[in-house]
Amino acid sequence: MSTPDDSVAPAPPTGTSNPWPLWQWFKRICDWIAALSPSGATEYDTGWVDLPLMNGWSVASGLTLRVRRVGREVSIEGRVSGGSAGTVTELPAPMRPTQTRTQIVVSGGHSGSPSFTSVSISAAGTISANTGTTPNIIATWFV
Repeated sequence: MSTPDDSVAPAPPTGTSNPWPLWQWFKRICDWIAALSPSGATEYDTGWVDLPLMNGWSVASGLTLRVRRVGREVSIEGRVSGGSAGTVTELPAPMRPTQTRTQIVVSGGHSGSPSFTSVSISAAGTISANTGTTPNIIATWFV
C-alpha cells in the first residue's frame, strides 16, 4: 500500500504526441487515491460509533464512549463510571489495535486533586479499566 509520503500522483497528459483522454487521466487519479486507502477498509470514515458498556459501567458526565475509524487511524473517546474493574466494552474487529495498549488516564476528581488509573485496549478488542473509578478514555492508534 502506498502512502501520501511515498506515492506520486499520475501526471496530467501533456504534449501532442499520443495524447490520451482526460477521463482516462481522471480514472488513474481515482485509482491512485483508492490505493492509498488501507487494505481491507470498507469505509474511509465510519463516523462516531457508540460502544455498548458491560459489567455495570455507564456513561458519565454525558460523554458517551464511542469509537471512529478514518482510514487507518482509530480514535476512542468517552467517560464511564460505576463499573467493577474489568471489561468496559469491546471494539468492533476493524478497529482493534495490532497489539495491546495500556495508558494512564485521569480518573475521579478533576478539580484540585485528580486521580489516575490505567486503561488497557487489547488486540482482541477488549477495553478494560483497572479500577472501578470514573476514567476518561481518550486514545488514538493505527490499524
